[in-house]
Amino acid sequence: MVESQELAWETFAQVHGGYFVPGGKKHSPKIYLPTGQWLVQFQVTTLPETRATAVFVNKSGFHAIVRKMGFLESVGQRFLQGVMPPEETTGILLTAQFALECTDETVGRNLLKNEGLLEKITAHKLELTPAKPQGLSEIQYNQYGVMTDYVTLLSITNTMRDLLDTLHDLGIAYPL
Repeated sequence: MVESQELAWETFAQVHGGYFVPGGKKHSPKIYLPTGQWLVQFQVTTLPETRATAVFVNKSGFHAIVRKMGFLESVGQRFLQGVMPPEETTGILLTAQFALECTDETVGRNLLKNEGLLEKITAHKLELTPAKPQGLSEIQYNQYGVMTDYVTLLSITNTMRDLLDTLHDLGIAYPL
Protein backbone atom coordinates (compact mmCIF):
# COMPACT_ATOMS: atom_id res chain seq x y z
CA MET A 1 0.00 0.00 0.00
CA VAL A 2 1.56 3.30 -1.03
CA GLU A 3 1.70 6.32 1.26
CA SER A 4 -1.27 8.12 -0.33
CA GLN A 5 -3.46 5.02 0.10
CA GLU A 6 -2.43 4.73 3.76
CA LEU A 7 -3.22 8.42 4.23
CA ALA A 8 -6.67 7.87 2.67
CA TRP A 9 -7.38 4.98 5.07
CA GLU A 10 -6.05 6.90 8.06
CA THR A 11 -8.25 9.90 7.20
CA PHE A 12 -11.30 7.67 6.69
CA ALA A 13 -10.74 6.00 10.08
CA GLN A 14 -10.36 9.36 11.86
CA VAL A 15 -13.43 10.90 10.23
CA HIS A 16 -15.64 7.91 11.10
CA GLY A 17 -14.46 7.26 14.67
CA GLY A 18 -12.17 4.34 13.92
CA TYR A 19 -8.46 3.88 14.14
CA PHE A 20 -5.76 3.07 11.61
CA VAL A 21 -2.85 0.67 12.08
CA PRO A 22 -0.10 1.26 9.48
CA GLY A 23 1.37 -1.67 7.63
CA GLY A 24 4.81 -3.02 8.23
CA LYS A 25 7.10 -5.76 7.00
CA LYS A 26 5.07 -8.51 8.67
CA HIS A 27 1.53 -7.17 8.56
CA SER A 28 -0.74 -5.19 6.29
CA PRO A 29 -2.39 -1.87 7.14
CA LYS A 30 -5.77 -2.10 8.87
CA ILE A 31 -8.72 0.07 9.80
CA TYR A 32 -10.79 -0.82 12.85
CA LEU A 33 -14.15 0.90 12.63
CA PRO A 34 -16.70 0.60 15.46
CA THR A 35 -20.26 0.86 14.17
CA GLY A 36 -22.94 0.57 16.80
CA GLN A 37 -22.16 -2.51 18.88
CA TRP A 38 -20.09 -4.09 16.08
CA LEU A 39 -16.50 -3.72 14.86
CA VAL A 40 -15.62 -3.82 11.16
CA GLN A 41 -12.00 -4.41 10.15
CA PHE A 42 -10.58 -3.46 6.76
CA GLN A 43 -7.18 -4.71 5.63
CA VAL A 44 -5.15 -5.10 2.47
CA THR A 45 -3.79 -8.56 1.75
CA THR A 46 -0.62 -9.29 -0.21
CA LEU A 47 -2.52 -9.88 -3.49
CA PRO A 48 -3.35 -6.80 -3.15
CA GLU A 49 -6.94 -7.31 -2.13
CA THR A 50 -9.13 -5.20 0.13
CA ARG A 51 -10.85 -7.35 2.73
CA ALA A 52 -13.44 -6.29 5.28
CA THR A 53 -14.64 -8.55 8.08
CA ALA A 54 -17.06 -8.24 10.97
CA VAL A 55 -16.77 -11.08 13.48
CA PHE A 56 -19.71 -11.97 15.72
CA VAL A 57 -20.88 -14.69 18.10
CA ASN A 58 -23.18 -17.13 16.27
CA LYS A 59 -24.51 -19.65 18.80
CA SER A 60 -27.02 -21.17 16.36
CA GLY A 61 -24.54 -21.86 13.55
CA PHE A 62 -26.72 -19.95 11.05
CA HIS A 63 -25.20 -19.64 7.58
CA ALA A 64 -26.59 -17.97 4.46
CA ILE A 65 -25.72 -17.14 0.87
CA VAL A 66 -27.70 -14.40 -0.91
CA ARG A 67 -27.73 -13.99 -4.69
CA LYS A 68 -29.62 -11.75 -7.09
CA MET A 69 -32.00 -13.75 -9.23
CA GLY A 70 -30.56 -14.50 -12.63
CA PHE A 71 -32.59 -15.33 -15.72
CA LEU A 72 -32.48 -19.12 -15.22
CA GLU A 73 -33.37 -18.88 -11.53
CA SER A 74 -36.26 -16.57 -12.39
CA VAL A 75 -37.59 -19.04 -14.99
CA GLY A 76 -37.13 -21.87 -12.48
CA GLN A 77 -39.05 -19.92 -9.84
CA ARG A 78 -41.98 -19.35 -12.18
CA PHE A 79 -41.99 -23.04 -13.08
CA LEU A 80 -41.93 -24.11 -9.41
CA GLN A 81 -44.58 -21.65 -8.16
CA GLY A 82 -47.64 -23.59 -7.14
CA VAL A 83 -45.93 -26.90 -7.94
CA MET A 84 -43.26 -27.19 -5.28
CA PRO A 85 -43.11 -25.12 -2.07
CA PRO A 86 -39.87 -23.10 -1.61
CA GLU A 87 -38.75 -25.25 1.34
CA GLU A 88 -38.48 -28.23 -1.00
CA THR A 89 -36.18 -26.46 -3.46
CA THR A 90 -32.98 -27.83 -1.89
CA GLY A 91 -32.83 -25.22 0.89
CA ILE A 92 -33.10 -22.22 -1.42
CA LEU A 93 -35.77 -19.61 -0.64
CA LEU A 94 -36.82 -17.51 -3.63
CA THR A 95 -38.41 -14.12 -4.20
CA ALA A 96 -38.84 -12.21 -7.43
CA GLN A 97 -35.39 -10.64 -6.96
CA PHE A 98 -33.33 -12.87 -4.66
CA ALA A 99 -32.28 -16.44 -4.00
CA LEU A 100 -31.32 -17.17 -0.39
CA GLU A 101 -29.77 -20.45 0.66
CA CYS A 102 -29.64 -20.80 4.42
CA THR A 103 -29.59 -23.21 7.34
CA ASP A 104 -32.69 -21.85 9.10
CA GLU A 105 -35.82 -21.31 7.03
CA THR A 106 -37.53 -19.03 9.58
CA VAL A 107 -34.53 -16.69 9.76
CA GLY A 108 -34.18 -16.87 5.97
CA ARG A 109 -37.80 -15.85 5.41
CA ASN A 110 -37.35 -12.92 7.82
CA LEU A 111 -34.23 -11.80 5.92
CA LEU A 112 -36.13 -12.00 2.62
CA LYS A 113 -38.63 -9.44 3.97
CA ASN A 114 -35.88 -6.78 3.93
CA GLU A 115 -35.22 -6.42 0.20
CA GLY A 116 -33.35 -3.13 0.70
CA LEU A 117 -30.78 -4.87 2.89
CA LEU A 118 -30.54 -7.83 0.49
CA GLU A 119 -29.94 -5.39 -2.37
CA LYS A 120 -26.97 -3.90 -0.47
CA ILE A 121 -25.62 -7.34 0.50
CA THR A 122 -25.62 -8.51 -3.11
CA ALA A 123 -24.26 -5.18 -4.43
CA HIS A 124 -21.22 -5.52 -2.15
CA LYS A 125 -21.04 -9.32 -2.58
CA LEU A 126 -20.94 -9.86 1.18
CA GLU A 127 -20.62 -13.41 2.47
CA LEU A 128 -21.86 -14.79 5.79
CA THR A 129 -19.46 -17.56 6.79
CA PRO A 130 -20.50 -20.71 8.66
CA ALA A 131 -19.85 -20.69 12.40
CA LYS A 132 -16.46 -21.99 13.48
CA PRO A 133 -16.22 -24.45 16.41
CA GLN A 134 -15.76 -21.52 18.82
CA GLY A 135 -19.22 -20.24 17.81
CA LEU A 136 -17.84 -17.30 15.81
CA SER A 137 -18.88 -16.31 12.30
CA GLU A 138 -17.98 -13.35 10.14
CA ILE A 139 -19.35 -11.26 7.37
CA GLN A 140 -16.73 -10.90 4.64
CA TYR A 141 -16.13 -8.51 1.76
CA ASN A 142 -13.29 -9.03 -0.74
CA GLN A 143 -12.24 -6.92 -3.70
CA TYR A 144 -9.14 -7.08 -5.84
CA GLY A 145 -7.05 -3.93 -5.43
CA VAL A 146 -6.81 -1.33 -2.69
CA MET A 147 -10.11 0.42 -1.99
CA THR A 148 -9.77 4.10 -1.08
CA ASP A 149 -13.24 5.36 -2.05
CA TYR A 150 -14.73 6.73 1.19
CA VAL A 151 -18.33 6.37 0.02
CA THR A 152 -17.89 2.66 -0.78
CA LEU A 153 -15.93 1.95 2.42
CA LEU A 154 -18.69 3.59 4.46
CA SER A 155 -21.44 1.82 2.51
CA ILE A 156 -19.80 -1.58 3.16
CA THR A 157 -19.45 -0.71 6.86
CA ASN A 158 -23.07 0.38 7.15
CA THR A 159 -24.36 -2.67 5.27
CA MET A 160 -22.40 -4.99 7.57
CA ARG A 161 -23.82 -3.13 10.59
CA ASP A 162 -27.38 -3.33 9.23
CA LEU A 163 -27.04 -7.06 8.54
CA LEU A 164 -25.60 -7.69 12.02
CA ASP A 165 -28.37 -5.62 13.64
CA THR A 166 -30.98 -7.62 11.71
CA LEU A 167 -29.37 -10.95 12.66
CA HIS A 168 -29.17 -9.75 16.27
CA ASP A 169 -32.88 -8.90 16.25
CA LEU A 170 -33.54 -12.45 14.95
CA GLY A 171 -31.46 -13.96 17.79
CA ILE A 172 -28.54 -15.04 15.58
CA ALA A 173 -25.71 -12.49 15.99
CA TYR A 174 -24.20 -11.26 19.25
CA PRO A 175 -21.25 -8.88 19.78
CA LEU A 176 -17.91 -10.29 20.92
